[in-house]
Amino acid sequence: MKSIWYKRFDCPVCQAQFRAPRVFSEAIRVSRRDRDLMPHYEGVNLLFYDLVTCDRCLFTAFEKEYIKPNIVAKSGRFEKLKSLTKRAKKIYSGINLGEGRNVDDAIAIHILGASTYHILDQDRELAEVYLRLGWLYRLKGERQRELHALGRALIHFERVYQTTGDLDAVQRALFYIAEINRRLGRRDEAVRYYSELFRRFKDSESVYLKMARQNREEIR
Repeated sequence: MKSIWYKRFDCPVCQAQFRAPRVFSEAIRVSRRDRDLMPHYEGVNLLFYDLVTCDRCLFTAFEKEYIKPNIVAKSGRFEKLKSLTKRAKKIYSGINLGEGRNVDDAIAIHILGASTYHILDQDRELAEVYLRLGWLYRLKGERQRELHALGRALIHFERVYQTTGDLDAVQRALFYIAEINRRLGRRDEAVRYYSELFRRFKDSESVYLKMARQNREEIR
């Protein structure tokens, strides 16, 4: 069974048309999850392909920025994005943007994605990119870089929690604020946010609540 297919995109920065690899949904097989819900895959690793990178200018973002590029075009930061892509081409010209990517390719792509969303000032996307970057460093066994990336994710999950009215986003943010604090050894902060998660979503049966209850029991 094929795992990868190619989808055509129009780059909102350089206007090039290009094809990027995407993963067939039926090829996604999660074998287990870590306590912060990091997925481990059988076969193709979805984390290697969750961002889309233009193969001409290296603009990198989640697929939605290509489908509805309004935030890129209207952000007032278009020239900064163009400058970013010029620098990126000098630094990251050797990464594999096709199929058969490895963890180092994925790390470089997520660093590019983080740079994009810093320019666009999108906390929700930054939280997700840094979370995934931490997971990728975990796959490599680079603990200090993992914790650094998770610390950056924490900053943006806190901002999401403080600003969003989306209850699903609030629940996810609370889980990761608590869990990342636990991983960083900040016991009191972890307990505080686990308690807030339980208080606000006590009737939820989501995976966040189930895992949070288990993780909270580990804190003594």
